[in-house]
Amino acid sequence: EGVSGEKMLRVRRWGSGGREKMAADQGLTGGNNHSIRNDGESIWIAQAEGRAKDGDDRTESAILKMFHVSRKDEPFAEVIQSLNLTPVSISYEYDPCDSAKARELYIRATTGTYSKAPGEEDVSIALGITGYKGRVHVNFAPPITERFEDTKVLAMEMDRQILGGYRLFPVHYLAYAQWSEADPQLQVPTAAEVFPADELAKAKAEWERRLHECPAEHRPFLVVQYATPVRNQYRVKAGIPL
Repeated sequence: EGVSGEKMLRVRRWGSGGREKMAADQGLTGGNNHSIRNDGESIWIAQAEGRAKDGDDRTESAILKMFHVSRKDEPFAEVIQSLNLTPVSISYEYDPCDSAKARELYIRATTGTYSKAPGEEDVSIALGITGYKGRVHVNFAPPITERFEDTKVLAMEMDRQILGGYRLFPVHYLAYAQWSEADPQLQVPTAAEVFPADELAKAKAEWERRLHECPAEHRPFLVVQYATPVRNQYRVKAGIPL
């Protein structure tokens, strides 16, 4: 379930299929549409279930399709245009759960699976809320006004806007410079070319601390979390498909 609060909605994540899921989707999207079009209220909805562990956040097309469920008699493109869908990027300088994510990615890569211990999810949620994030930046892109007839194409545009709107901090450039999978076709400047010396020195110290505290075999998976947003944004800037 999602977190309920002021101007937030509880989303029940039913199992796939079934009348209960359809009824829940219809009720949720009907309420969304009414709040936006009739009450002039804004609704905040995540692009996917949680942040990606490898830093490669993408929009789930099924979430966009859900907006159309309660207005099936209207064209999808018109429904989306009526909602003033606005892509929002939330960027953390540091992820409080980065080392835990690196550990999970390493175990998945070496064993093919990962099983969370009892209570591990609750600890991760608490750390994600209360842990040190450094600077946090929120970017609002212009509302979607173009006609999109297909949810997958719309999801691609949402990704382009969200990933292009990420705030890249020095740590992201430092990680990208160490990433074995950096794209040589992309014209990515060094951190020293983008940030002043004092800001960069502070970021280098914090990045080195995080690397040092991370087991050596986990470090490539720590690097990828911070490097991937750089690759994605510079692909957007270069007009290269994501």
